[in-house]
Amino acid sequence: MSGKKRVHETTVAYTAVTDQIVSRPIVLERDGKPAVVLMPYEEYQRLQRIEMDARVRKEMAQRDLKTLMDERRKLSTDLTPEQLEAIVTEEVQVVRKRHRAHRRSS
Repeated sequence: MSGKKRVHETTVAYTAVTDQIVSRPIVLERDGKPAVVLMPYEEYQRLQRIEMDARVRKEMAQRDLKTLMDERRKLSTDLTPEQLEAIVTEEVQVVRKRHRAHRRSS
């Protein structure tokens, strides 16, 4: 009989907690410090998408930088500082334009 009571209490506690989580995340503490957050699955998915977007942006920026560096290595060392600055400025503008376009599409 006591086994059924524990299962029932657990079920009631689970239902009460999940009902609260639907409205807002719940922070569980250990020794008075935040340890775990219970949140709706949709919120978890949203945060995962944000993390994925950040990883993709970082990978794109690294690829763009590598491309720029590779192109720079191919250039003649006979460039004047002004020519080199113009090339770098143009490439920076290209990268910024891609970044803005990516942010708008997200």
